[in-house]
Amino acid sequence: MLKVVKGCTEDGYTRISLADTTRDLSAIQLVTKGDCALLAEAKNTEEEGGHGL
Repeated sequence: MLKVVKGCTEDGYTRISLADTTRDLSAIQLVTKGDCALLAEAKNTEEEGGHGL
């Protein structure tokens, strides 16, 4: 998971940028649907002693 900074919202879209400006946002896969399920699974895996997704 990466920390993002929320920008302006227009027509249902919200601009984001990475808090870590050394990373390239265009080279990162973003989750746009199913994010809550993915986060829950990652947290559950961490609690079981795994490394997450």
